[in-house]
Amino acid sequence: TSTLHHPAQDARTPDATERDAPELDAREVYHAASQGDALAQSLVNDEAELLGIGFASLIHILSPQAIILGGGMSAAFDQLAPTILSTLKSHLKPGFDGVALHRAELGTNSSLIGAAALIFHPHLAAHRQPT
Repeated sequence: TSTLHHPAQDARTPDATERDAPELDAREVYHAASQGDALAQSLVNDEAELLGIGFASLIHILSPQAIILGGGMSAAFDQLAPTILSTLKSHLKPGFDGVALHRAELGTNSSLIGAAALIFHPHLAAHRQPT
């Protein structure tokens, strides 16, 4: 049985639907998966596989040296990375291997800090003194 609890599972009326229930938080799913919950592990595995397929497409288009997982996904990096990497291995064309997968050093704050940097960077560059 799953430790994940979705309120729609408790519905006793035939017209109750999943749209009536609040969504599960990704942190709850990651936590349940780390505790051995089979449903949560399946959800995390599915997410990682889809990320791997998407990353493979981006790698074919952009040829990056690395992919950095930040934001909320960085907290689940250890759960996501093995499946992402195996999916990349099976989907990348020859010559596109060797792309590194890293957890963002700024962790869950990386998106916020990156957004702030985009806002302030032009202003900081304009006030920079020549060296």
